[in-house]
Amino acid sequence: MSDEQIAMFSEAAAPITGKPSSFSISKTINGNAQRVFDHWLIPVFLEKWMFGTHTGHDKIVSLENTVRRGGDFCYQVSKGQKSTLIQGSYQELDIPSRISFTWLEAAEKQDSGSLDEQAETCTCTANFEETDGKTRLKLQFKVPAALADAKDAIKSQWTERCNALSTAFK
Repeated sequence: MSDEQIAMFSEAAAPITGKPSSFSISKTINGNAQRVFDHWLIPVFLEKWMFGTHTGHDKIVSLENTVRRGGDFCYQVSKGQKSTLIQGSYQELDIPSRISFTWLEAAEKQDSGSLDEQAETCTCTANFEETDGKTRLKLQFKVPAALADAKDAIKSQWTERCNALSTAFK
């Protein structure tokens, strides 16, 4: 290798210093498992708890959802002049007990409508356990190393979403 080639590699982007992590959230919701599960998949319900004033005054631009194992979803939200695309796919779908999906959220490029290449994918598994007409929602998130510094913010945002979902059943 020439000195120029070695120099090229030494100027590469800084390595990721964090390590993958995970966290969980639990919430009891005053509704049966089927109804709570439906709120995760049906756009008319989803837009009321997943986005909105509790997540920073997000405005929903579009919600697309193909509900099946391997199906995809794409949500476009805006806050002021900033547009964000949220994309993922359903890895597991066991209605009304369990859902597992990927979640990639990034600023939308203004010129192409595609996601920023720096975006990283999280994985979430949601378990719905019903007892006496109430559902215990248990979320488990896997956060990649590149998002280690954002783990607390991600957890906070999903806690707010779970609180909003619970409020929908009061």
